[in-house]
Amino acid sequence: MRDTLIIMRFDLLTASPFAVRGFILVAMLCVWMGLFYAPITLAFIVFGALPFVLPLNGVADRSDFAKLYGVIPISRRNITRGRFIYIFAVFFLTELAEIAFAVISHTLNLSRLLPDRNSALMEYVKYAFEKEATTLLVVFVLFTAVCIFVAYMEMMVQIFGAENLFRIMTASVLVALGVFAAYCMCEMTGHGIVYSFGINYYIVNLLDYLEYTIPFGIALNIIALVLCLVFGRITARRLSKREL
Repeated sequence: MRDTLIIMRFDLLTASPFAVRGFILVAMLCVWMGLFYAPITLAFIVFGALPFVLPLNGVADRSDFAKLYGVIPISRRNITRGRFIYIFAVFFLTELAEIAFAVISHTLNLSRLLPDRNSALMEYVKYAFEKEATTLLVVFVLFTAVCIFVAYMEMMVQIFGAENLFRIMTASVLVALGVFAAYCMCEMTGHGIVYSFGINYYIVNLLDYLEYTIPFGIALNIIALVLCLVFGRITARRLSKREL
């Protein structure tokens, strides 16, 4: 565990010069919008955290970190595991900040300080502040989607190389679109999971009731963590075989 934490700290120090300013700018904009106009915009802070992860492979290639990883007394498995746990940790901590600001936003409801309370726009704003469950649901879903996507791309880039990034993304998007199209066809024909298991009723409750939204969010966090660990394990195995 100590070796994993060392790698996570190393990744953080590597990315910080590229990430901190942009993250602060995105966070300030989202917090301002979230406190006064639409709490749901707080969920987009997660995109400001991307620079803490995305530049790492490029910096590693330019600085030839492969030689460094070859001499430090840390196993390849722990180096790879540290990277994927770091990815989860970055987005998880961002998600916690989003949740904290969302609770503050809905509690204070600073939109009441805005002028022209009877305009059409303000009617939407007032409605947005009434939907705390919806805000948290968007936070959970965006965190999970971004975290899993970034971890998946990290696995593919480490295994197949950054030079194949375009091919990887193209193939991944095509597969995702195929799965989504198949899902839509099943739902439209009445044979999908939403209609077969009454999940449509549960989805409606997710949008309105915290007692449904919070357990769902915890489940999504667990899924994201497990997939990050699985992707890390797959990557470590492939890289270890390549180095033999």
